[in-house]
Amino acid sequence: MRRPPLPNNFIATMANRITKLGFPTNIFDFQTYVLSGYLDKNFASLLRILSPYSDDQKLEKVLLLGVKFNFFNSFANCQPKEFYTFMRHLRTAAGQGELKKIAIQEKLEKSAAARGFTVHEMAYVALTEIPVSDFLKPKHVIRRKLCEEIISEHQNQLKIAQPAALPALDCAEDDRSGTLAVKENVPAGGGPDNTDV
Repeated sequence: MRRPPLPNNFIATMANRITKLGFPTNIFDFQTYVLSGYLDKNFASLLRILSPYSDDQKLEKVLLLGVKFNFFNSFANCQPKEFYTFMRHLRTAAGQGELKKIAIQEKLEKSAAARGFTVHEMAYVALTEIPVSDFLKPKHVIRRKLCEEIISEHQNQLKIAQPAALPALDCAEDDRSGTLAVKENVPAGGGPDNTDV
């Protein structure tokens, strides 16, 4: 099935949206992309991969992949050739895999918000919703792997954030009442350590 043709002002529209996020305007100058080997039709085709992202926040998530994978250091310092290379990368299998991760994460965020869970918890729920027989099918192996990657990424973020945000807690091991007593690691006397230095 043929894709619908792009509107005549597609390059200008995408240029406006992308430069609002902080990219240099020279990336979208006619002379710049022609000197890099793109005619209007080719350049519009290169940008087409960004057309499904009508929301600027989603578009920014996709473009942040360029920073994550070192195609450019920042939006403001991105050179035209770096941007064009990144756009070509998004068309590869690796780039499509990253776009799929973003789509799955957005789906998990929506489901998490609807159910009152965090994204991390929702990723675990999504794994349990896949029937066991489906784990034998190749497409669900990919889905499972992506969910597990998202879980591990969130676990890494939690490992980094938890020591700074939470006080150290001890659970009483000898508590037999059915509920664990939790106490903060505080020196005897309840205040700061009063030892002489």
